[in-house]
Amino acid sequence: MKRRSEYWRRALGALPAVLEPPADRSRAAQQDFSGGYTEFALNEVLAAQLSALTWRRETTLFMTLEAGTGAVVWSGRGIDRDAE
Repeated sequence: MKRRSEYWRRALGALPAVLEPPADRSRAAQQDFSGGYTEFALNEVLAAQLSALTWRRETTLFMTLEAGTGAVVWSGRGIDRDAE
């Protein structure tokens, strides 16, 4: 677990503390920590593929989905995360 924690500290350490939202939505004047959720369903094939990837990488499904979400959010932002 310590090795994984150290990995994530290194991997996420250089990221900005605040991710500016897309230009079509402005940031709230006062941060309120309110949130929401979106329900979604995975088909059986995709669920099995994600499960296999999760198992191979020795992580959790949450982290696998989080990494995928991060890849989508950061793509096209002009940030070279491999330039360390």
